[in-house]
Amino acid sequence: MAISYTSSSANVRSSFASLMKNFPEIRKVFYDQFKMLPPLLDNFLIVENSTKSAETENTVGGRGEWSSKSEAAEYTFGDYAQGTEVAYTHTTYAEAYDLSEELMEDNQWPQIMKTAKEMARGGYSAKENNGADVLNNAFSSGTGADGSYLCVTDHNLINSASTGSNALTTALSADGLEEAYVLADNIVNEANIIIPTNFTTLVVPPALRREAEELKGSDKTPSNANNAINVYKNEITKIVVDPYLSSSTAWFLIDPTCEARGKFFWRVKPQFYNDRDVYSGNYLMKARERFSYGHTDWQGVIGSTGAA
Repeated sequence: MAISYTSSSANVRSSFASLMKNFPEIRKVFYDQFKMLPPLLDNFLIVENSTKSAETENTVGGRGEWSSKSEAAEYTFGDYAQGTEVAYTHTTYAEAYDLSEELMEDNQWPQIMKTAKEMARGGYSAKENNGADVLNNAFSSGTGADGSYLCVTDHNLINSASTGSNALTTALSADGLEEAYVLADNIVNEANIIIPTNFTTLVVPPALRREAEELKGSDKTPSNANNAINVYKNEITKIVVDPYLSSSTAWFLIDPTCEARGKFFWRVKPQFYNDRDVYSGNYLMKARERFSYGHTDWQGVIGSTGAA
C-alpha cells in the first residue's frame, strides 16, 4: 500500500517555539552586554571604520614659518616632505561555545544567557586590552611615520632638522602636570612650528586614580602645604581610569581635538552567530571581531613613565 506525503505533518518552527524564539534573545543579550560595558579606548584613540584588509597612513610635513618678501621679489617654493608609511594590519579575535540539544530543549536559559554575557565580556576585553597597548608601548615599541615610538623626547620632524618632545618621566603630581603642560605649550608640527593644543583628558591606571581625582577636583594644590591654588582644576575635564594599562606609574595627557594621536580601525565590529552541528545536534554559538591599532602621529599625546 502506498503512503502519500502530507506536507501539513512536517515539523515547523512553531513545533519548537520555546526553543527557536530564544535564539534572537541570546543574540540580543550578547550585543546588549557589549553596549553596557564602558568604552575606554575611545577616549585616547581615534576610532575609525575600515573597508580594506589593511590601512596605510603617512604624514606630510607642513611648510615652515612664512618669511618676509620684498616688493616684486619672487616667491619661494618648496616641497612637502613625507614620513615613513605606517601599515595597520587587521587581526581577527574570536570565541565560540556549544550547547547540547538537551540543554536547549530543557530551556536552561539562565545558564545560556550568562554564557552569552561572558562571551561579550571576552570580546570587550580583547578590544580594550589591545587598544591600550598603544599607550602601554608608547615608550618602548611601535613606530609612527617619524620612525619613533609614540612618546619620546626626540621626535624627528619630517620637514625640519629640529626635534619635538612629548615624553617625560615625572610622577603624577602638580609638578608632573606642570612639566606636561610646558611640553603641551611647546608642541610643534612637522615643520617645527608651535601649534595650539587642548590637553584636557588624563588617562591613568587604577593605582593613580586618587592622585588624578585630587588634581582635577581640589581647589588647592594637593600635597602642598603652601595653600597654593590648583591651576589644573579647570584644565583637566575628563579622567579615564584604564585597568588595561600595564604600568602602575605611567600616565598620559590627551588632546581629544587633535588628529595626531593613536588610531584604532574596526574592520569587523563584534558579531554573533549561531549554527547547528549536523553530527551531534549541538547548538554552536560563535562570535568574532576584527581590528587593528597603532599610531602614525604623536602631537596629541603627552606621556610620562612616572618613574622619577
